[in-house]
Amino acid sequence: MKKFFLTLWAAFTAPFRQLTSQDLKVLAICMLLSTIFWFSITLNKTYSTSYTLYVRLPGQVHPVQVEVTGSGWALLRLSLRPPQDTLTFTVSAQEEVLPKNQLLPKIKQAFPGQVDINIISPDNIVLREASRIATKKITLIAPLEQIENLLCDSCYMATPPTIAPQQLIVEGESNRIKLLADTIVLPVYNRFIRDHFDITYRSEQLISQKGIKVKPATVRMHFRIGYFQENTLNIPVELKDFPEKGHWRVQPPYVKVRVRGKAETLSLLKSTPESIRAWVSFADASPSDSLQVQVGTSLKDIEIKKVSPSHVKLLHP
Repeated sequence: MKKFFLTLWAAFTAPFRQLTSQDLKVLAICMLLSTIFWFSITLNKTYSTSYTLYVRLPGQVHPVQVEVTGSGWALLRLSLRPPQDTLTFTVSAQEEVLPKNQLLPKIKQAFPGQVDINIISPDNIVLREASRIATKKITLIAPLEQIENLLCDSCYMATPPTIAPQQLIVEGESNRIKLLADTIVLPVYNRFIRDHFDITYRSEQLISQKGIKVKPATVRMHFRIGYFQENTLNIPVELKDFPEKGHWRVQPPYVKVRVRGKAETLSLLKSTPESIRAWVSFADASPSDSLQVQVGTSLKDIEIKKVSPSHVKLLHP
């Protein structure tokens, strides 16, 4: 195989070995001229290429694909001195989109005048996405702790607060809506509460942001006030922890207990007298034979206001 290629090469170069040095010079000049002629024809044709430029905006950088069309000579010179790849733009704060027709003049300045510029993509640079309209439901909550602090001393909430409606429907730009809380505690405006409570709020008081619509227009909160009552009961004094209990007595055997509570709870004391008890403990006995009376009840929401007398005398057997 090697011998075959050597024979082929010898056959190919045989004509040239017969040429004189003068002939070889003429042949080299002809080949050079032919190459120059071929390059001049080729570079005079029109070609296209593409570049990626970066458009710098305040706080943003966007890539832009640019197509450049021109003669081979112009593109050759451009390849030797490429354009600046980052262009800085200034836009007003209200602009949301930078269109192609505003980009093109600035981009053309980065290229020589012998080439044509065409933006391939994007058609427009979006500076800020247009805000979408969104809706949200916000739940309204009664300020129970604040209400308790504002009730008069003898008042209590006889009914739980009712809120109508219990939700507000808000509508506006999504970037504003998402900043709103999911719940709102209704204000009471630091008023002293001693009568049935009924207040109407304007929805715009509860959500006062611009550009947000609120439905319905008003909200109502209501609850009824009850008043604590007091009652005085005669309670027998029991003996606790006494040895041979039947031999010991106290004087007086009954004490008056003043209690405070809701009317329905006080009525239970009368129907179930065992739900309130008074007692003295032998462990509290002292040389003075005076024992403090303890009072307790199994009912909730009953307050022991006063025990009279607070001490009873221990009578020895």
